[in-house]
Formats: sequence, structure tokens, C-alpha cells
Amino acid sequence: MPDSGSSKKISIPVLKPLISSDEAKQLVLGRHLLLKMMNMFTPWRESYDYRGALYYPIYLLYTRATIKKLFRPWEEISQVYGFDGVTGFCGLIDYNLPDRLTIEAIHDSIIPTFFDTHTVVERGLDFFRRQIERLYRPINAKTYRIERVETCYLLYYVFSRVGREKTYLVDSITKRVEPIKQLFPPYEFRYRVPLRESSI
Repeated sequence: MPDSGSSKKISIPVLKPLISSDEAKQLVLGRHLLLKMMNMFTPWRESYDYRGALYYPIYLLYTRATIKKLFRPWEEISQVYGFDGVTGFCGLIDYNLPDRLTIEAIHDSIIPTFFDTHTVVERGLDFFRRQIERLYRPINAKTYRIERVETCYLLYYVFSRVGREKTYLVDSITKRVEPIKQLFPPYEFRYRVPLRESSI
């Protein structure tokens, strides 16, 4: 059972969702052709209830390197990387990031990070260096540095199939629909999602 502080609200920065919960629901319904056909030809329509939101921790790493390639002058390269606050996975962000919003989120819907800032910078810098060496193959380098670290959260919309033990998460940025069991650790938080309480 959640403790008395489970419904407490906390201010957190989130990436501005690119879709609404209604649009996310249509993505869930459209995931299965059979379900779409059932809804067209039967009076009883199987649907999904919007359960609320989960907020997944990520770090944005703003990086810069000064490198020299063979027969080329020195050049500066700036890139943004995303560091997963749960798995520790790091990857290049090759799309324009949406604006950030500050919202009041329910405590139990916020997934905690497993890394402190020092570890994020250390691992992120190592990944950045290896990426530059792999992609650009420099013969020399003056600097590899992380100029800024920004902590924020990614919003997942949560939907449950009516009368069934089936739950989906919809990524509010990439619009991907995934069964909650395939995403760890959000699966651990499936019973903590507040019913229809979300700031977005």
C-alpha cells in the first residue's frame, strides 16, 4: 500500500509532450488491426482507460569536442546526448528537443533515477569520446567536455485494457506504444499510477 506521502505533488521539469492523452489513446487502439475491426463491427467496443502518467528520468548532456581529422583543419563539434536515469544507457539525440515545462507531478508517478550527476558526467563523457572517435576518426583531439547537464523527465501515458490485465505505455515524444511489461522499471510502478490524475 502507498504511504501517506504517495499523493504528494512535486515540481519537476518535463519534455513538452508532442501528443495529448487522447491522441495517445488512438495510437493504442490502432496498435492491433483486429481490435480496430472489432470496434467497427460490434456494438460492444473494447477499449482502454487512461490511467494517468509516469515520468521517466533522463539527463541531457550538452557536449563539445575540438578535433583534427587527416588533412583537415581543427574543428569543433557540438552534440546533445541523452542519458537514461534508470538503465544508464547513453545515446546521441539527433532530433530537435521540445521545450521544457515545469509541472506538479504526483510523487508516486515519478520514477527515481539510479545515478548521481558525477556518475552521469563520467559515463557520458566516456561514451561521447568513443562516439566521436568512431564517427569522425580524428587523428588528434584537444578537448572532450560536457558543458552542461540538464535533468528532466519524459512523460509516458498509461492505458489499461478494460477488464483485462493488459497495460500499455505511450511515449509522449516518439509516440511509441509498448506493453508495460517490456519496459523496466516502469512495470514495477504499474499499480502506483494514479487514476486519471495528471498535470498534462
